[in-house]
Amino acid sequence: MKKFQTVFKLPSRAKLSRVTSENQGFVESLYYQRNIHLILNRLDELAKSREAALFDVVEPFTRHRNSLVRHRAFEVLFKTDKLRARPKLEDALSDPSVYVVGTVLHCIDEYPDSTENIAKMLSHKDTQIKSIAAQLLFGHKAHPLAVEGLTKCLKHRKNELRVSALRAIASMGDEKA
Repeated sequence: MKKFQTVFKLPSRAKLSRVTSENQGFVESLYYQRNIHLILNRLDELAKSREAALFDVVEPFTRHRNSLVRHRAFEVLFKTDKLRARPKLEDALSDPSVYVVGTVLHCIDEYPDSTENIAKMLSHKDTQIKSIAAQLLFGHKAHPLAVEGLTKCLKHRKNELRVSALRAIASMGDEKA
């Protein structure tokens, strides 16, 4: 019989005991799983329960080598405990995957004081991230860092980014912009 190896160390029994019995099987199988699609499926199932105790169990998957798994893990953290997820989300803005950073930006936009964090991403090296940040700033109150970053985006060679920046500036209603 083949012995399975854990991809991550299983959470302590204390952490597992706080998870409802219906989710414990998903959690235990998640830690032994190597198939990315099954990991994503299990994370989706856990996200549906929005159980706060899952935060500690899912958090190690934010460091998974696969960007799809990291993306889904950040979504689950955000859905289970928004307050505890915030520092993890802010740290994830430096993730090498554009896909993960885009997801994290959408999560961070849900916080009332997110303008500064989103505005910082206007100076990201990737145009797609800049465009997402500009789109998310639509409707936010004027912030000096946001206005400065959006003004720089107006001179960018990509039309999509210029349009997003212009719409965001117009929505701020600031005369300085």
